Amino acid sequence: MNWPKKILSHEKTIEKLKEVWDNYIKNIVTKENLIKFINEKITQINESQRLNFIRWDILNTKVLLNPVLRGSFEAEVDYLKEFIQKRFDILNDVVKNATFESITAEVERKSHHGHHKRDKKSNKNEEFKNFLLQNEE
Repeated sequence: MNWPKKILSHEKTIEKLKEVWDNYIKNIVTKENLIKFINEKITQINESQRLNFIRWDILNTKVLLNPVLRGSFEAEVDYLKEFIQKRFDILNDVVKNATFESITAEVERKSHHGHHKRDKKSNKNEEFKNFLLQNEE
């Protein structure tokens, strides 16, 4: 059974999802709260990240799906904050403007996308890589 499809096959579920999302975004996960959380974590891991990059000098080395070399931990953090701020409103609009028809069509499309585990993983990695590359400025 395809549980996401089953769960999202009811219009009331979509309405509730949008209601919960709206409350969550307005009251809990704001852009400001996310940036504050990042800043707190940076303070907590500052010494660790410094030692990490002394041990593994990779800040100017392409690793995994990191398409752009930013050269410093601070530049990477700045990029993360910028990414969150740009994408936050986009994601919010997607959920707010979602309709029962658009969500069920997307679930249906995804459920028929790739039948082999290896293909799915490969496709997901490629999609993620393309997403990162196309969103670089």
